[in-house]
Amino acid sequence: MKSLIFQQLFLYATFLNFLHLIRNQLNIMIKKLSILALVMLLFSCSDNDTSEEIDLAVYSDFQEIEEEDYMEILANSLNIDGMAQVLIAENGDQLITFQYGTCTESPNSYCASLENTDPGNGFKKYVGLYGYDCHDYLVVSRNGNEYVINTEAEFVDLVGEVDTLAKALFLVWGRTYRTDYNNIEVGAYRETTAGYEFIATKLMSDCLPILTNRFNLLVKRNGQISIEAEEEYSRNDDMCI
Repeated sequence: MKSLIFQQLFLYATFLNFLHLIRNQLNIMIKKLSILALVMLLFSCSDNDTSEEIDLAVYSDFQEIEEEDYMEILANSLNIDGMAQVLIAENGDQLITFQYGTCTESPNSYCASLENTDPGNGFKKYVGLYGYDCHDYLVVSRNGNEYVINTEAEFVDLVGEVDTLAKALFLVWGRTYRTDYNNIEVGAYRETTAGYEFIATKLMSDCLPILTNRFNLLVKRNGQISIEAEEEYSRNDDMCI
């Protein structure tokens, strides 16, 4: 009888030890899974949040962009006889937004050059004249010859090294970035050995939402533009332009 009771107690103790062992193993597994989940969460956050926010305190040495006629400054810095900045719509309508020199009726004038300009290419593309898509062009007169300039590469060929604020601003505006005057939060610059850095904004979406992002841009001396930082600046989910 005593032997039977002893055997039962032994089996019961063995069973308890087995349960204890299982519980310990489960606890270890739960801890490992928790650590794995935490690591995966950290990597997930790191992968999804790749944009660097713009801390204006870091850009304290930037200057406000003062209100000037930078197209006039640009034209005066070049060895040219005349220059016009022209908007051309898809339907062929044209609007001269800047003019330097005289636009004559001679066959070699930049007015005549525009007649054969393709309205589907150029700098900025946006909705303009009467709702049509529009593009920006430069037409330059030099030594009796006319040049229609509608790419960044052609612009750099014209101006040479991008070594002035006016040249750098033209390239920034040509990418449809906006730089406000006298507002360092959305219109600022500094010159560095690499080129010109800007704080600028750009309309990313014009309807549900209206979304504007803010950028730190670098315009290099060779005319290349890189985005150094980007963040959401303003958003309206209930409106359209």
